[in-house]
Amino acid sequence: METRKLIRLGSTTLVVSLPSSWARRMGLSPGSTVTVEERGDELVIRVPSEAAGRKPLTLDADRIPSPVILGKLPSCFYVLGLEDVLIRGELSEKQLYSLRLSASRLGGLEVVEEDEGVHVRTLLDVSRISPKAALRQMSITISKIADTAVRILRGERVDPGLLRLHGLDLFRIQHIVIKCLITGSPLPGEKRRSMVYLIAASLTGLLGDYLASIAVDAYSARSRGEMVGGDMAERLADLVEAIGALAVSVMSSLILSSRKRTLENLERIGRLKGELASMEKQGQPWASRNTARLEDGLRILEIVNNMAVCNLLLEEK
Repeated sequence: METRKLIRLGSTTLVVSLPSSWARRMGLSPGSTVTVEERGDELVIRVPSEAAGRKPLTLDADRIPSPVILGKLPSCFYVLGLEDVLIRGELSEKQLYSLRLSASRLGGLEVVEEDEGVHVRTLLDVSRISPKAALRQMSITISKIADTAVRILRGERVDPGLLRLHGLDLFRIQHIVIKCLITGSPLPGEKRRSMVYLIAASLTGLLGDYLASIAVDAYSARSRGEMVGGDMAERLADLVEAIGALAVSVMSSLILSSRKRTLENLERIGRLKGELASMEKQGQPWASRNTARLEDGLRILEIVNNMAVCNLLLEEK
């Protein structure tokens, strides 16, 4: 650690110089911009990816039509040492599956879906990861697990490897969030919020496990020839779909501190509780097990949403 003196600039501004070796490595020069973030008694200076020469290499998805070729790209990125590659455009489920499967075999690679496309990034430094963005990605992955469960419950043919990849994604993102919050500095002046995010990451990981168990249970029951279809399966599918969407909404309300969305979530949780309570137990073991899992998952979302409510109340004081 190096100690540097502050220099007065004008009547109220204090200035500290940056190490020249670090500035050169980051591609900084007079006129370059950096971001400054307060974290309690610390000040974090970051270089935007464009300024640091880390602008992602961009590829167009429609130029890579073959999932086989797409699946080989992460290995190429890895060998070439590319930190961030953006595959711009919409990828099919089969293409995404191939990409994620390939990336999962290589250490330190992350596949992240964003509005502009899919990023393949190296994650050697967790300080570059935003806990809020990772939490949002967790909720999106949970919704994908829920979608897979819904498709199985409705009798669609689904590759079981897809569920395994979603599970690995959830596990990895959850640990990224936890590592960020434990090993990094607290969020700007908000140790309480950091702790809330840590608890939310742990609990939503459990929700993902419950939804994945429903998908696996339904898949196994179909493989054994048990009766999984019918009204009960359709009602369960509707509830799983609703809980997957609710997970995204609850996490957004926690991240954005949205009073309106938090109150809407409370109403949705109440309605889903009523629907679960009214479901008839038809004597099918898989149906009873999965109803219990949904009840546990809904309790988790209720806890996380209540934490969002508490945060709002404390912020208003």
